[in-house]
Amino acid sequence: MTQKIKSFITFALSILVLFSTMGASAQQNDDRRLVNVWFDKAPEGGTVVVKQGSRILRDGDMVRNGSTITIQASVAVRDYSLAVLRVGEKHYVNHPVQSVSVKYRVEGETFIKAIFTVIQENAKSRVNIQSTQGGIMGVSVGDRKIFSGQEVPVGTILRIGAQSAKSYLLTAIKVQGGQSLLDVPYTNEPVEVFYQVQDRSTSVNVLFEHYNSIPQKTVPLCINTYGDGGRLYVFLGDKQVHNNDQVPLKGILTLKTIPERHGWLTKLTVGRLGVVCEPMATPFTYRHEIGEAVIIAATFSTDPFSQEKGNQPRSNEGIEGANTAILSVLKDGREILIERAEPNVAVQLYNMRGEVVCQDRTNAEGYCKLVAEGVPAGAYLFNAGVVRQKVFVH
Repeated sequence: MTQKIKSFITFALSILVLFSTMGASAQQNDDRRLVNVWFDKAPEGGTVVVKQGSRILRDGDMVRNGSTITIQASVAVRDYSLAVLRVGEKHYVNHPVQSVSVKYRVEGETFIKAIFTVIQENAKSRVNIQSTQGGIMGVSVGDRKIFSGQEVPVGTILRIGAQSAKSYLLTAIKVQGGQSLLDVPYTNEPVEVFYQVQDRSTSVNVLFEHYNSIPQKTVPLCINTYGDGGRLYVFLGDKQVHNNDQVPLKGILTLKTIPERHGWLTKLTVGRLGVVCEPMATPFTYRHEIGEAVIIAATFSTDPFSQEKGNQPRSNEGIEGANTAILSVLKDGREILIERAEPNVAVQLYNMRGEVVCQDRTNAEGYCKLVAEGVPAGAYLFNAGVVRQKVFVH
């Protein structure tokens, strides 16, 4: 009997050791997995640099799961301050600062968000908060909770979080009665969004609806990638979507093209819209509202481009061709003039959501005057051939 007990104990210990080894092996394999790190390099008012050791990462670069990265965010424009730095689910800034440097252990796909703002301490805004039944929500500034009726300085970044209850879905987070800040028309996942206070009074409305009352209409998503030299990623919110997936109407897709170190994006189309028509050598982000079945096509290349052929790649990390092209903002910041640029190329003005708000083409002399009529004041991305620069419309 004693021998049987000893045999059983030995067997049980062997099983425990086996499972422990399997668990350690699984963890080791998980740590060897490559994952993406996503971020905007130059948000308005500042810069973000992400490093792994001495290696400077680009948006979409891959690192070993479990490795450590360093995130450095700093102000680049006078009067701005860093109000938000979120890495994964962690917040590192609770009060406006000029710069911050943090280390982060990568655990799966990692999204980095930095927001810079101009705080106007002498101008206050009263925050009014409303929510329907069907979930929980909260508004905060940094780690300080804000209640309805409180005042905050204009320029403050509000952090708005919400989570639907059982049988309910979160369908909208609206500020000032505008469009929903959500990238999805409905969700049962916890959500966090940000809003920059701009007016003397700010209304925040969070809407929950019963699951059965929401028409959940979807359309097919078709994603085509051609050639070598880069990768295309498509997201709905923070979740990657793939070819042949069903995506909800009125949702917002985020497209990220990531050229390889010696590759180029040569063309990007969404339906009939040509988003990128000239070679681009650096990561590019574009946002698209779903109104019908979505067909996305991206073409990459590793073939060398040449200035003689007129198809050299452009960079979105600064101005290319700045020695020849002249960019001017005229008439109270409403007219943007480009001279001595490439002839007959698209001239486009993008908002910070990646949407084209107005466009034209240069003439045979490389001249174009783009009139930003009806465009809200703010920062925009100007693109004309190889010239790419952030401009401000007043």
